[in-house]
Amino acid sequence: MKKFFIVLVGLMVMLFAASSCEKTVEQSDVYEVQVVMTLQDETLAIGEFEGLSNRFSDTDAILVFVSTGDESWMPLPAVDGDEEHTYELYNDGVLVFYDEIIYGNLVFTRNFENTYRIIRIPHYAYTQKIAEGVDHNNYNEVMKAYDLYNAPIIRK
Repeated sequence: MKKFFIVLVGLMVMLFAASSCEKTVEQSDVYEVQVVMTLQDETLAIGEFEGLSNRFSDTDAILVFVSTGDESWMPLPAVDGDEEHTYELYNDGVLVFYDEIIYGNLVFTRNFENTYRIIRIPHYAYTQKIAEGVDHNNYNEVMKAYDLYNAPIIRK
């Protein structure tokens, strides 16, 4: 009986230790934002989005994709034909997008709206998936690798 009691107490201590070491797994998020790009001159358009403050930590990986209009997503920064698409993310969550004509004879003629998907991935998950060889420039591969097809897209 004494041995049974010692084993029982030992099991209870192990279960308590294991449950107190459980780590809450932080999930990745997908945000979809519509940004009005405002012409700065004949070759540069800039758009700002401020609705993401306090959504990211300094260690999160942030992936940004722009809609190509045919239900596919192009990773940023990117060069697409005569346009260069890039962005900057500031500490307060403000995203600034840039579309620039870099050569050729295309000229922006009006303000326009772009749709972006911003994917926030916790640092530990990102480094694990890099080790597994996930191509983070491929939207569909990222969505599948982080099981985001079943997650809600947060529209802002």
